[in-house]
Amino acid sequence: MDRGLHHAPGRPCGALALASLAALAWPAAALAQVKDTDALAAPQAAVIRATQSCFSSTIPVTGFLAARREAVVALGPGERVLEVLAREGDKVAADQVLIQVVRPAREPPRPGAEPKTETVGVKAPAAGTVIRSTAAVGATFSPVRPEPLFLIAVDGEIELEADVPSVHVPDLSAGQIARVIIKDSPELSGRVRLVPVAVDRKTQLGRARISLDTGAQLRFATFARAIINARRSCGVSVPRSAVTYRTGGTSVQVVVGDTIETRHVEIGLQSDTHIEIRKGLNRDDMVVANAGTTLRDGDKVRPVEAGAR
Repeated sequence: MDRGLHHAPGRPCGALALASLAALAWPAAALAQVKDTDALAAPQAAVIRATQSCFSSTIPVTGFLAARREAVVALGPGERVLEVLAREGDKVAADQVLIQVVRPAREPPRPGAEPKTETVGVKAPAAGTVIRSTAAVGATFSPVRPEPLFLIAVDGEIELEADVPSVHVPDLSAGQIARVIIKDSPELSGRVRLVPVAVDRKTQLGRARISLDTGAQLRFATFARAIINARRSCGVSVPRSAVTYRTGGTSVQVVVGDTIETRHVEIGLQSDTHIEIRKGLNRDDMVVANAGTTLRDGDKVRPVEAGAR
């Protein structure tokens, strides 16, 4: 009896211990449930991974095909065309006779005699292609309008004389690659040969020269367009929609874990859809896809990568 009476009080103590353990376990379970609830309550944020891309800065220009170097043939005082031996489009050699002209003889006439004349051939000053000709039998020298009879593209070299807006002139340099588009002709490749040395005050245009890498037959004075690759750069890339522009600078929002972090960035070249980030962002960073949301630093989100299911 004494042993039974002594042992009985021990049972309530065990029950009490179990109850205490249960009481301690409840706050931990409740806390975990609260955390899960908070995670579910956090808003979703569409994110996109920063990638590595290359960008080109292009300059569109327009102009007309022109001879790289020109040679001119014109009549002299007292000369008259007797015969035309070359036409527009002809390829001519240096010293080739282009026209026959009659002119006053260099030897002075004798007193009372009629002035003497002589017939001479007028030669091409350089080899090339005749790109313009106004020569006609009977044409005479005019001191009022001394128009050239022949305009020759030396060695047949034709290039694009392009008008460049003043805002783009500082970005041009010799050697830059260009694509040249001429109506009803295959696209040509070329390179900037000469950059503008001055800009017209009224039009705010400068003149550049683009050499053409082609042996195709091109027509002098034909209208053409060109796209010049002014600069090229490779770096971290994000969609343009992810970048915020404010007076304080340019920024993007990055999701680190499940927390929003705003980073100020330095931008570079742009394409139609993406923009180069030169500083402030690393490749594979998760960036909020659309700037201008209500998200702020420290906000908790559930990131959903664009394209992920």
